[in-house]
Amino acid sequence: MILYLFCLLFGILLLFYSGSKLIDYAVVLAKHLKVTPALIGLVVISIGTSFPELCVSLLAGAQGEINLAIGNILGSNLCNVGLILGLCAMVSALPVGRQIVKTDYFFLLTATLLAGFSLYDGIYSVIDALFSFAWFLCFFFFSLRKSKRDFKNSELEHEVSEEYKHLKDLSAFTLCLYFFFSLIGLFAGSELLIYGGSHLARAFSISERVIGLSVVAIGTSLPELMATASAALKKQHEMAIANILGSNIFNIIFILPSLGLFGSHSIDAFFISRDLLALLISTVILFPILFTGKRISRFEGFILLGSYFAYFIFLFKNG
Repeated sequence: MILYLFCLLFGILLLFYSGSKLIDYAVVLAKHLKVTPALIGLVVISIGTSFPELCVSLLAGAQGEINLAIGNILGSNLCNVGLILGLCAMVSALPVGRQIVKTDYFFLLTATLLAGFSLYDGIYSVIDALFSFAWFLCFFFFSLRKSKRDFKNSELEHEVSEEYKHLKDLSAFTLCLYFFFSLIGLFAGSELLIYGGSHLARAFSISERVIGLSVVAIGTSLPELMATASAALKKQHEMAIANILGSNIFNIIFILPSLGLFGSHSIDAFFISRDLLALLISTVILFPILFTGKRISRFEGFILLGSYFAYFIFLFKNG
């Protein structure tokens, strides 16, 4: 019992520490690479925090569990928008920059629509995968080029704020190492929290189903949650939003088409009628939230969070 409690508490502390350090290193690394922090969030952090989804989906695909893999991808994207973005906005309203509105959301919407068209006929083919990979390359190179252009007009080109002065003399290689170790810390903290929390729950005779729907489900989303929350608390708002949008883009036009490496697959109809529809709706809901104001307000965060929990309850009741 004491061991499980220690794992739970240490996991929480490790998550907070690693998430905070990850953002510190990302901001200074952006200056070294002459890109904006938003690009680091959009590409590097989002891909890093989506690595568990990549591993789970590829393993499931290799074992022929294609529907499990697709469920993992769609569920992760719904969690990112509803739970993580909604929760972070409720804690602190998130200003929305023009890059988020004009480009990042455009790529997210088109990527989601592309996934919808690919899955709508109930077959995910190699051709579908190739189209998605091509769109991912367009997204990556466009974002990189635009970020370097935006960097020249930003204050980051000239100085690093006082909060990061102690890191400015570190080399890009050293920052990359620290950044990588911070990512590992996020994953390790998540695993410790899941391990300690699930065993404590069993000790109190809580059912496996409840454990799976609560401790494990939320625990696997903690790396993205902590990275996004840390960015928001450190006033790196564009990085916070870009991390969520980038993670969703990576999931559906990189991880999903990776399943095409295993050949064409039949998709269960309920993914199309339930989960894919829910993802399309959540993505469309983001449009007025991002475009009607210059920030995601606490009330809008409440709407996102409430929508996710409504979907979560629906899953719980209907399997």
